[in-house]
Amino acid sequence: MDNKITEQEDLVKLLKPADIAKTLNICLSKAYQLMQTGEIPTVRIDHSVRVRPCDLDEYIERCWSG
Repeated sequence: MDNKITEQEDLVKLLKPADIAKTLNICLSKAYQLMQTGEIPTVRIDHSVRVRPCDLDEYIERCWSG
């Protein structure tokens, strides 16, 4: 079996910095800062930076519990 994604539920929508800012109700520059410092882990695709939804969820949980 090869590594290609064949099931629709296996697809994950990666979030853009604007999505992060909107979700957290913060400015775009703050979202970039959180991503650059590693507080929110990122995925790089060529020159684009994206965030997995599960990583954003974990960041939110850390903020609420800490």
